[in-house]
Amino acid sequence: MTKNADLSQIRGIVIDMDGTIYIGEQLFPWTERFLKSLDDAGIKRLFLTNNSAESTAEYAAKLRRLGVPVEERGVLTAGWATIHYLLSETSHRRIYLVGTPGLREEFEQNGLTVMNGDGADFEGEMPDAVVLGFDMTITYARIRKAATLIQDGVPSGNHRGADGRYRDPPRSGLPQGRWHRPRLRIDDRASGPRHRSASDDHRQTAQPDG
Repeated sequence: MTKNADLSQIRGIVIDMDGTIYIGEQLFPWTERFLKSLDDAGIKRLFLTNNSAESTAEYAAKLRRLGVPVEERGVLTAGWATIHYLLSETSHRRIYLVGTPGLREEFEQNGLTVMNGDGADFEGEMPDAVVLGFDMTITYARIRKAATLIQDGVPSGNHRGADGRYRDPPRSGLPQGRWHRPRLRIDDRASGPRHRSASDDHRQTAQPDG
């Protein structure tokens, strides 16, 4: 960003994290100067990552540990976007999750039931959907179980028929029904994305940190 750059029309900015403002546990030399220039210009910011290995709380804690002041509402992860999608666009509440303990905790904090906990097996009703994250704790047993559920049609858009049974996926291998994109937008007029449980209004907005 040059000193003479015209930032008057910019109200908010989305910033990638790993490889952009830091690498590993080290901020890049230009990061603090860049973030200060945003603050001086009154530009709100939202940190973004497509890595679901850690929860929103864990990423926010890492940023603060590196010297970047930020609240959880100022971080948008692939895990949170998936939670938003499930709550606002589907009726899926019972999830078979292939993900880290941090991701599982975030799912449960937002009102979703992780049927398999941190393991491979589950008891009771069948899950509504299988969610696959970046899982550094993954086991072959979880891969096998997730694949079996997918073959049984668990993630299909139509789920179960009137008889309560899952339908076989079409021969193309694509899930039945339609899966809609989550509707997320950046709105610099508000303070940040709000985490809500399944009992709340699920039409949420992802907004930059104030």
